[in-house]
Amino acid sequence: MKINKLISPLIILMIATGLVLWLYKTSEIDGLHKFIAGGFKGMVCGEENKEKNNKDNNDNKGKIVSYGDKLSDSNLGVRKKINKNYLDFEGRDENISEIFADIKDEYEEYKNINDDLVGIVNIEGMDFNYPVMISRIPNYYLNHDLFKNYSLFGCPYMGEGYSLINNNIVIYGHCINKDKMFGKLLSLKNKRVLDRLKRICLYSDGKLFEYEVVALLSINVDITDYRYWEIKDFKDEEALAEYVDGIIENGIYVSEEKLKYGNYLMLSTCDNELGGGYRIVLVGRMLENGL
Repeated sequence: MKINKLISPLIILMIATGLVLWLYKTSEIDGLHKFIAGGFKGMVCGEENKEKNNKDNNDNKGKIVSYGDKLSDSNLGVRKKINKNYLDFEGRDENISEIFADIKDEYEEYKNINDDLVGIVNIEGMDFNYPVMISRIPNYYLNHDLFKNYSLFGCPYMGEGYSLINNNIVIYGHCINKDKMFGKLLSLKNKRVLDRLKRICLYSDGKLFEYEVVALLSINVDITDYRYWEIKDFKDEEALAEYVDGIIENGIYVSEEKLKYGNYLMLSTCDNELGGGYRIVLVGRMLENGL
């Protein structure tokens, strides 16, 4: 009798252990491995200040949802007085207009859903098209989706205090596995994949901003002196030089000849392959006159 009583709990424990291991190995979310091993902390890829979000609001209690294919497309920040270098969507040639017609419709659709929508970010040369949000609540979209529901996947968002008139814009997104969301940036460590990229495009309220890819960075935010997430503008040549030096020092691949004065865009995510405080950052420089 005593043996039978002991066997039943052991069987239950073995089944439960097997289920956890199966989830660990088959999950689509790389970060879930870290969640099981050490908690949600390993998945967080927000603004790189050590003070994380304030207490979650009551609306954090909503459903945990992921994006379908359609809702994976993103938008970029809308400002009334936009930088002089903006490109007018309506004035583009037919091919470009056709390519971005759908994004324009998506932007309007998403904007009606959530006014925090800033724009849509798209990388030509890979399947990368996501909504970009902005909020007065720091890191709000780290764990909220387009509908403001609580979500482990969050939604790509611009750093606190940034706008389209800044010389440097930082957009954050979670590193889901290599074929989802900003996790796709990990594939750019392969130079052949990186070389296939044509440009990074940001669409916002009828305006199209185009950036040429100038660098891919690998940075450990826990130890680096290059605090790229705090850089918004280049006040003088010295500030620009420090920005460029940081790109060169932390670059996996860098086109130094393209690093000159202008407006820059950084797409930042956790590097789940290296773990810890490592980030992968794709850097683009704004093209002038659509060239």
